[in-house]
Amino acid sequence: MRRVALACTGLGYVPRGFERYTRELFDVVRDDIDATLYAAVSQGAGEVAIHVPHRDSLLARLGDERAYRLEVAAFAARLAMRVRRDRIGVVHYSEPYLGNVLAAMRRRLRLDVTLLLTDGLGLTPASASRADLLHVLTPSAFDAARAGGRPATATFEIPYGLHTQRFRSTEEKHECRRELGLPVDTKIVLDVAAINARHKRVDALIDEAVRLPSDWTLVIVGAPEEPALLDHARNVLGARFVHLRLRRDEMPLVYAAADVFAHAAREEGFGLGIVEAMAAGLPVVVHCTDHFAWLVGDPGQLVDVDVPGALASGVASAQTDVGRRNIERAESFDWSALAPRYVEMFRTAQAGVRP
Repeated sequence: MRRVALACTGLGYVPRGFERYTRELFDVVRDDIDATLYAAVSQGAGEVAIHVPHRDSLLARLGDERAYRLEVAAFAARLAMRVRRDRIGVVHYSEPYLGNVLAAMRRRLRLDVTLLLTDGLGLTPASASRADLLHVLTPSAFDAARAGGRPATATFEIPYGLHTQRFRSTEEKHECRRELGLPVDTKIVLDVAAINARHKRVDALIDEAVRLPSDWTLVIVGAPEEPALLDHARNVLGARFVHLRLRRDEMPLVYAAADVFAHAAREEGFGLGIVEAMAAGLPVVVHCTDHFAWLVGDPGQLVDVDVPGALASGVASAQTDVGRRNIERAESFDWSALAPRYVEMFRTAQAGVRP
């Protein structure tokens, strides 16, 4: 049986969803398949560190996008050199550019390796065409892949997984707030997202928070990709806005500290932060699309984020009695429920199934 390589260039020093997903996926399948994790940092047996210049090192002088691509290209080159030596038959990855470079090197080096892409970005069929096998996260993404010509035998539909129990803090709300330095005498609406306007629409969320009564505070946890948005939030909300950067082990505290989770994006490849909030028992307010309706499983928590005031109204009127329902929905995405499906996907790939 061919070995599976789970590859992620930033794993070990970049705190994104791709990195966390790859780490947790490896941990839940490693006992059932012959797999090795290839990352920036190795944490023990079954893992290989691939050392290349990081995007936030001297490469950063070249600009974010160029630095990232140079790091990924160097990582792909070193991984390709290990394919024969490590008996790698399948490479699983989530970064499209990594797969594109590997596909080019496979052709030049005549490597017998299958490329398996997890699409967490909602790629077009053309953008995912270099992958032999495609893993999508939602029913609508599966339908789009099929409509784009991807064979059913080369497409897998399995949601992202998470350890739902980890998001249920045993501490009281006021204790969590004190620990994080959050106000204890206001209501808190929370978002967990990269701080940008182009995708996460944090600017729209800030404008909606202005519409909330004065006893509400907006808390956003995430990397400031567009720092000007933080200045905007502080200007219009003052002390009613808090920005946090937290470790993964601190995330249960911020969910427990919040009253409502709100997200202004019109679309997501999946929406892991939303599911985390549901796992913590929070009511959520998200956009009224087929994807979010499937993800949340409750039309009462959907609003039209393009209608001014709709998100604020949804936050102010959010029902706390949906907590148990949200926890139950989140549990359908728990790794314990999804791991067997991932193992079967990898075994199919190991068997050499290609379109």
